[in-house]
Amino acid sequence: MAVVPRSELDARLKLFQQELCGEGIDAAIIVQHADLFYFAGVVNRAWLFIPASGEAALMVFPGADRVREESDFPRIFDISRVDQLPDLLEQLGYNPPGVLGIEADVVPMALYERIRRLFSSARMTDVSSIIRRIRMVKSPWEIEQIRAACRMGLAVFDYVPQILCQQMTELELSGEIERFARKLGHPGHMRARGFNQELTYVLVLSGPESAIPSFSSGPLGGRGLPPAFPHASTHRLIGKNEPVIVDFSAWAGGYLADMTRSYCIGSLPSHMEHAYDTAVAIQNLLRQEARAGSVCSELWTAVRQLVRTNGLCEHFMGMARRVPFIAHGVGIEIDEFPVVGPKNDLVLQANMVIAIEPKFVFPDGAVGLENTFVVKDAGLISLVEDNDALCYIHEH
Repeated sequence: MAVVPRSELDARLKLFQQELCGEGIDAAIIVQHADLFYFAGVVNRAWLFIPASGEAALMVFPGADRVREESDFPRIFDISRVDQLPDLLEQLGYNPPGVLGIEADVVPMALYERIRRLFSSARMTDVSSIIRRIRMVKSPWEIEQIRAACRMGLAVFDYVPQILCQQMTELELSGEIERFARKLGHPGHMRARGFNQELTYVLVLSGPESAIPSFSSGPLGGRGLPPAFPHASTHRLIGKNEPVIVDFSAWAGGYLADMTRSYCIGSLPSHMEHAYDTAVAIQNLLRQEARAGSVCSELWTAVRQLVRTNGLCEHFMGMARRVPFIAHGVGIEIDEFPVVGPKNDLVLQANMVIAIEPKFVFPDGAVGLENTFVVKDAGLISLVEDNDALCYIHEH
């Protein structure tokens, strides 16, 4: 049975083709896995040719039989070599494109040059911004996948207090969470569009390790296992009266939900409790103000004012390296549009899905939370309701 309904694929292709026509682009070649899944409902070694009008064609290298079983995409063709592509398209009745779009934000230069040589008469142009704009607004079916992912996240967060104890290492806790999530059906990875964002889907940080920045584009980094992977958890023993933060990217049906909870064995110092209360206040503010028609940069300004009022500007969204956003889109990838930050004047639309992640970092640790919401006319609607209180754990 196909994962993505045919009606979903048809609607996405139609919208993309309308954008191509509006931009004067004759056709686009799609090769990146996340975009292939979005438009064709499948991930494989394949090239998707989408003309500005007419039916699209999915050319699959060895393995097309499996693709036909897993996708309701109507036009799937076998191909053995890339250089056969122009001839195959001609045989299928397509005209050579004068302007050809590619995903220039993710396609390597070597592949770009190969496509350019194959379509030597075409002018190449970037369609990645078009694709990312289309993917911002989710269908009811997509929202239900993300809602299911959120339910996985809540199950994971309910499991953490059962296993978290002193003298457990960050890596041990991370491994236990990963084991539990895999039993729930998590594939064990997540997709990120950003260059070099080699991120783990379970991020566990404790105490001062939470304050160490890394290559991650998020507010939390961690020491990791340098120099090969200087990000995320370490062999550090988790102690008493310190924050333990768990950032989890849940998964269902090919879609992600981004969620974070904070834990402590014992009690936290007052400055961290104050910061966590501020994080909850930020989430509540955005639940009311981030509605369809809101401007992202104006929402950021309102959040910064709340942070300033609470005296936490130096610790908001990082410390040694602060990131300039408070929320981001999620879906097939963890770093989708929109981004709620100071330089983005994008207007929110109904059925965008965003993760709000207010986090505060101090020399002795980090606290914060993160939940995934859908934008509606009256404000944000949580995809699952949960208790956002800081979780204190008594010794087992």
